[in-house]
Amino acid sequence: MEVFILILVISLFAALIYLINKKNKKKKEAQQYPIQDSPIKIEVTTDKEEVFDTGDIVINPDGSYLINDKSHYHINIINISYEEVKKLKNTLDKVFIVGKWDLVNEVKIIVAKTNLRCKEIENYILEYKPIYDNSINELINISKEWAISSDMDKEDLLIEFQNQAINKLEVIPTKKIISLLTTSITDFTIDDIFIERFGMENFEFYLSYFHSGIKVHKLNADSWGRQKFEKLVELGLARRGKEIPIEDIINVLTLNEMNEILKGRIDKKITRKAQGIELFVKQEDAWELLSKNLSFRELFQLVQLPEDLKPYNLDKIKESWEYAEIIAEIILDTYERSYKAKKDFDEHVKELKEGWIKENWKIQNYDAICPCCIKDTEKKYPINRYPKVPHHIGCTCEVNYDF
Repeated sequence: MEVFILILVISLFAALIYLINKKNKKKKEAQQYPIQDSPIKIEVTTDKEEVFDTGDIVINPDGSYLINDKSHYHINIINISYEEVKKLKNTLDKVFIVGKWDLVNEVKIIVAKTNLRCKEIENYILEYKPIYDNSINELINISKEWAISSDMDKEDLLIEFQNQAINKLEVIPTKKIISLLTTSITDFTIDDIFIERFGMENFEFYLSYFHSGIKVHKLNADSWGRQKFEKLVELGLARRGKEIPIEDIINVLTLNEMNEILKGRIDKKITRKAQGIELFVKQEDAWELLSKNLSFRELFQLVQLPEDLKPYNLDKIKESWEYAEIIAEIILDTYERSYKAKKDFDEHVKELKEGWIKENWKIQNYDAICPCCIKDTEKKYPINRYPKVPHHIGCTCEVNYDF
């Protein structure tokens, strides 16, 4: 019996070895002689991307362009060509992917370059600016301080009056409402020549440093703004290195640095910048001394504008671009919120039909600044009466369940 069991075990072991060898042989053959006529197809499936469709551009009878036909609140653009409005709409559509704040500057540039206007914003200004101006005039007339105040005090009083006047407005589309209603810009083409010649972003950077005057800016290769200054040099709006007057370069040095560099060459310690500059320029090897202590490639200085541009008021250009940014922010915010409101409405209607919704509606606005929106957040809306938002241009209201 034991012999029989031993034979059985050996037989089974031999059979196992045979099967393993056979399998390995087939695998080797398969590697050496791949089957050409039976390719393997692999299909990869992904979730369908959400489609954001705000509608096609609609040309209105008055020549304006409706850019969000499938949204709850319509935005109409004027003073712009069809090709330009297409570019605007394509840029606005990115808001559903990257977010508003990543696009404000891009839309601002379009607003400034095209001088476009939004009909809803223009209508708002036409309606509410007279109300605002009248409130300011009334506050000035009843003020006991205004007539006897200095110009500086009047500026301080005016800020108080502006805040009081804003509080009387029923609709406030932006926190920058004062700038929207008080801009002194009447000719929005004032910046066109600067945009055409230098590019808006380049000249806007120039303006941000313009009031620093002849100051020399020291920027190493990793410094923020280095490439922007290099671009200004290309455009003739700045100079670099040895093109900068030596007196201005010396002024970059601290008093301690001046004393150290001129050690052994001067009798008394330098205590004033002007004194140090005067002593430094008297040195015959002044440029060589500077080169041993400064990298000229790191030095940049703005220059005056060309003669044909000097008559322009740069503060006005800066103001016009600040205004363009406000317009860009309002359009972007309303464009995004209006479409999302329509999407929410469609979803809620679907849920209502399927019997999922049992609650009433309410309007939420945690950032409400205008009285009309604050009033609406205090209301409750029955299940069969869905409130429509946005209420106005710049409105930040949203609809939710009233749990």
